[in-house]
Amino acid sequence: MELINSLEKIGLTEKQARVYLACLELGGARISDIAKKSKIKRTTCYHLIKELMEMGVISLAKQKKAGFFLAEDPKILEQNFKLKLQTIQEILPQLDAVYNVLPQKPKILFYEGVEGIKTVWEEILKTAKEGDVILACTGEKPALEYLPKSFLQDYVQRRLDKKVRIRFITPSENFTKEYQPSSAKELREIKIVSGKNWDFTADMQICGNKITVVSPKENFISIIIDSKEIAKMMKMTFELMWKGTGV
Repeated sequence: MELINSLEKIGLTEKQARVYLACLELGGARISDIAKKSKIKRTTCYHLIKELMEMGVISLAKQKKAGFFLAEDPKILEQNFKLKLQTIQEILPQLDAVYNVLPQKPKILFYEGVEGIKTVWEEILKTAKEGDVILACTGEKPALEYLPKSFLQDYVQRRLDKKVRIRFITPSENFTKEYQPSSAKELREIKIVSGKNWDFTADMQICGNKITVVSPKENFISIIIDSKEIAKMMKMTFELMWKGTGV
């Protein structure tokens, strides 16, 4: 079953994978034997074999005037994949040209769970270039409290490797106490706001044209918004908050 799943990932259907594996295991066989081995009806099996022959992974031989099908060397799958990759690489500039002339529309992606938090954090770090500053707001109970320490340590190190600074606004005194001592060496600035007046619980990060929002209280819903104009507005909003805070 694992092999079938793997073959599906590289482009075969579930039934094509079953027929190909049956033929591979039998070392070549008549269609009746392949159908029996793959547990697929003979008529259906015949059409699937034709499709696999067109892909070049099965070939036809003759044995006593009967059709005898042989599975090609599995390395042919690698060769086919390389050919597809080469074709994609050749047409990619043309596809990019078409993509770039399309009207710019904000892109919004949704995720759930702790893995979703990791995904949006990785997206922000991937977007950040050397010397950039990530603008962040983190709630009374920051989303990072739900992430493994090993992930956080690795994430911070990768951010430092890219020389990317981060500025936080937070109502969380606990967050400030924990991370303020290491802020200088970890290229981090923190400003704290009154939890009575600013009791937000969601987290937000802004970098480049991307905004990420994480809401731990709402089943860890995470959102990525990719929009030049929305990011510009949110950066301005952040700067107003930053200037309006005390410490």
